[in-house]
Amino acid sequence: MSGIKRYLSDNAYKAAEHSESPGESNPFVTLSKAIAMRSDWNENDTTQYDYILNRTHYVDYIPTDYEAEEATFVEDGGYARGSIYGYSSGHSRYPEGFTKALAEGMPFKFVIGDTTYEGIAHRFNSEFYAGNKHIYNNVFPDTGESWCVYAGVLGMAPLDFYIDSSYIGTTQNIVPTTYSEVVHQLPTKFINSDLATKQDALGFTPENSANKKTTLDDNSDTYYPTQKAVKTAVDAKADDSSVVHNTGAETVSGVKTFSNGLINGSLFFGSPIATITLSGNATWNIDDLKTMMRVVLSGSTNTITLPNGGENPFRFQIIVAQDSTGSRALTISGVSGVNVYNPSEFDFSSGGANQICVCTIIWDGTEYIYECTNYVGGE
Repeated sequence: MSGIKRYLSDNAYKAAEHSESPGESNPFVTLSKAIAMRSDWNENDTTQYDYILNRTHYVDYIPTDYEAEEATFVEDGGYARGSIYGYSSGHSRYPEGFTKALAEGMPFKFVIGDTTYEGIAHRFNSEFYAGNKHIYNNVFPDTGESWCVYAGVLGMAPLDFYIDSSYIGTTQNIVPTTYSEVVHQLPTKFINSDLATKQDALGFTPENSANKKTTLDDNSDTYYPTQKAVKTAVDAKADDSSVVHNTGAETVSGVKTFSNGLINGSLFFGSPIATITLSGNATWNIDDLKTMMRVVLSGSTNTITLPNGGENPFRFQIIVAQDSTGSRALTISGVSGVNVYNPSEFDFSSGGANQICVCTIIWDGTEYIYECTNYVGGE
């Protein structure tokens, strides 16, 4: 049953669960039957599948049964016709309120013998009929009912009842029933007070338009931006494909100026110059190389061994300073397989006490070449 519940109102589902239709050995119903159990707002019979519980308003029809009227049935077009009411002795024989109750679309019922006939009233000016009007006049479409009630001028002409031909030649009591429409509605104050609690119960708080912002200038957890403000801010951001990222190999074209220094792997530009005191031999890794370095020679003979610089060329400078003794020697060489050239054959030991020179070293991708200035300064 749970698989078909989606097709039913709650009341129809309960009715389907307790179905006792012939041929059903359990309370379950077929899907086709369940789908047919549509809720009907106008159904007032609480035992019906389509009855809706707890309606806020509905229309009820209150019956008025009239006294039985005797009629003799005669043959008319293959049917038995009996008539009641009409106009006699200068006045209408219709009961008070009868014609008014038979408004268009209102229910109508009558009983003849043990048979009850029920239908809907139809009016066209003063004409009235219920049931299958084709029986009265075959120019009208056949709607399938086996009976018809007709009055050419309701309230004046007789009310003719056309029923099964088996009644021809008999006298029967006809008991008609009309209905009055009554609208039932819950008190307005009950509906309004009940609905008034719904918003709080749902926990809904409407947005405060005062917190709406058309820019993203503020930094707040209270304000909310408009769609245009968000789009404008997003559109103003740099194209990701046109910016340099923190990681990954990228090609940057044109001249770029970095006012606070450039850090690229182990080469630094604009950072403070570190001083290294060298006495003896030192082997440098690529991370030890800086754009500008200062080396103080304190050993009588000193050697710096440079690393393989990789495939990308670069340049760095060393300020070579003699200590207070001076005439300290320095040899710059490379690790195995790396050549270091000194084309001017500069002699570092030619410097006096506290003198300095600047050595510019270039790595071209395969080997080092360096040139040095003359010593300057001193005691």
